[in-house]
Amino acid sequence: MKILECKGNDYTIGLQIGTYFREILRKHASAYENALQEAETAEHIQKELQILKENMPGIYDELRGRSEGSGLSIEMITLMSSLEITSRSSSCTTVIVKQPGGRILFSHNEDEDDFTADNSAVLAYRYDDLDLYAYTNAWKLPGSADGWNSAGMVFTSNYLFYEKADFSRVSRYIACKAVYHSRTLEEAVEAVRQLKTASPFSINILDTRTDRAVNIEKDLDACYITE
Repeated sequence: MKILECKGNDYTIGLQIGTYFREILRKHASAYENALQEAETAEHIQKELQILKENMPGIYDELRGRSEGSGLSIEMITLMSSLEITSRSSSCTTVIVKQPGGRILFSHNEDEDDFTADNSAVLAYRYDDLDLYAYTNAWKLPGSADGWNSAGMVFTSNYLFYEKADFSRVSRYIACKAVYHSRTLEEAVEAVRQLKTASPFSINILDTRTDRAVNIEKDLDACYITE
């Protein structure tokens, strides 16, 4: 498994990732060229980018960096990460077991078939005050599968069935990266509460310092939390 280590701010990290995966991203983008030309899709993307620019500037800057590094438009980079717009679905499994003695077994698998040795890696984000790590593929930001940070927090995400997406909001595949910056379980739970995403999802959070874990089923508006 590749480990891609990136340093700097969100833009420079995005630039490094986009440059590293340049050919894979360009090849993957060919499947979405026609979709990006559709007026409705283009409108959804512009709304999403505006929300990110105003409310999640760090994530917007990473997408901008990935765009420049890959030579693709920021609209294409955003579209490939927005599964609700492209009508893709994914599935995976997380198991959390509290063992005798209080230690927690935290396990996750990815059922998707688009993770390959060429397009996937553990991305290491080296910020000045925190390190983030995420297993993902070239066109997905951290938050779509599993990851952890240097504060001792571990995260996994799972798909929840939905009938209709809310395209006035940000794709959960993009927004979930914000949760990875959390340093405590309480901070992570509050970060999930504040997310306004286009589709519902399940996120599992483990604080390795306290051996506490929660599952959160995040609907478009409500949160259902189980410790």
